[in-house]
Amino acid sequence: MIVIKSIGEDRNSYLKGHEGKVGVLTCSKNGMLLASGEEREPGQLAAVVVWDFLTKEMLFRVRYHKESIRALSFSCDSKFLVSLGGVGDQN
Repeated sequence: MIVIKSIGEDRNSYLKGHEGKVGVLTCSKNGMLLASGEEREPGQLAAVVVWDFLTKEMLFRVRYHKESIRALSFSCDSKFLVSLGGVGDQN
């Protein structure tokens, strides 16, 4: 689960959608998107989830990397997201 703390207000938002431990977060340059990557057990595929930051809704989930996502980065125009997998992707 991802917790977003509101500055200036006493409230939190919760993003639920991962099955594994969230290990990496990144925000798009325009501030509209949030991407998160998880770590899973050996042999399982790890998910990258992209969220609409304003509505706090999941836009999509992609499972491609084996076991973990190590880094995420949006392009300058926020149209592309690059993900870096862990050691499990070498096999």
